[in-house]
This record gives sequence, C-alpha cells and structure tokens, in this order.
Amino acid sequence: DIYQVDRVYICLFSSDEESFQTDIQWYKEEAGPVKWSYPARREQVLSIFQYGCLAKYDRVSDIQDAGARAYFEEMNVKASLEYLLVKNGYAFGWISLDDCHKTRHWETREIELLQTVAMLFRERTYRLE
Repeated sequence: DIYQVDRVYICLFSSDEESFQTDIQWYKEEAGPVKWSYPARREQVLSIFQYGCLAKYDRVSDIQDAGARAYFEEMNVKASLEYLLVKNGYAFGWISLDDCHKTRHWETREIELLQTVAMLFRERTYRLE
C-alpha cells in the first residue's frame, strides 16, 4: 500500500527566512499534529535535503546531523520523506510524510507521487498570489 503514513504536512518559510511554520497538515490521532513554528534559518533546513529537492530518511536514528535528528525525534518520527516546494529556483517550503511507528524503505513510486503532489501544490500556491 502506498503512503501508509501517520502524518502529512506542509511547512512554509517565513518571509525573513529565520523560521518556518506548519501551514497544512493531516495526521492520525495517535501521531498527533505538528504544533509549532520552528526557529531555524532557511539554509539550515535546506541542508537536510540530500538529493536536491528530496530528503529521504528510511531510519531517522541514522541521520548524522544532530539538529535534524532531534527535530524528527521530537515528533517521534521513525522514517520521513520530504520534498521541497520550489518556484523559480527559490525554495519556499516543503511537504513531508512521516511514519511514527516504524522505519521503512520509501518506494520509487511513493517518491514520484510526492514529487507530483509538491509540483501541483507549488503551481496552485503561486496562482493564488
């Protein structure tokens, strides 16, 4: 089954690039929501995207960056798949899928679907501005 996850959310960077906030989210009751604005500079967040626009963590406990690992562990995330929202070369946020119960291998079809959703959200967001 595709996307058997506990939480899906979209975060957007603040205009001063000093923080981000959760804008839209869906979550299973036992996983709980992401409830905060997080003080992190834009470039700090972008550093976790190890494959260009993609951050793929099959096992969060293996993340080398202590700050990134702490961010995920604070939300009880075991595995995460994230894709940057980029328009005209500028990353303005990202969409994230979290598994809070188990580590997992993210399938190619899951990554491709997340990429498509991110592109559709990006286009819709910029049309509304």
